[in-house]
Amino acid sequence: MIYDFVGTKKYDYTRIPFFGIEDNETGKMIYMTDGNVELDSRVETNSTGKAFPKVSRYIFQNNGDSKKVEFTIKWKQEIEMRNMYKNANAAMKAAFIALNIQPVYMRYYATGTLKIIDGDQVEETSGDMIYEYNYMGKPDPLAKI
Repeated sequence: MIYDFVGTKKYDYTRIPFFGIEDNETGKMIYMTDGNVELDSRVETNSTGKAFPKVSRYIFQNNGDSKKVEFTIKWKQEIEMRNMYKNANAAMKAAFIALNIQPVYMRYYATGTLKIIDGDQVEETSGDMIYEYNYMGKPDPLAKI
């Protein structure tokens, strides 16, 4: 499970990542981030005209922990696009303008690769996934998506 929220300039582009790994069989939490994350993304402009991460590689390593988790997402196909700003009626568009936002929602068919590194032990798995991306703001290169 991952949710990566990035604040606006008003909030100094603060990143708040939620990331956890749960065992499918037992429900036991295997890993939960404390918020310490590095992100390397390659962006591409999609059908909305906004730049979205085509590939995102997250590296999580909790402070003081030897365990490191790498999670890479690569979207393969755009499944759904909702441009709430473009399709809004005049009143709703005025509300969006007042809030200084241009909301777009994307859903992709993607591949996820998970690598857990704990000392010399490395576990890796990958598979298909649905990758949803809610892009509320206006494009801003300082946000480091």
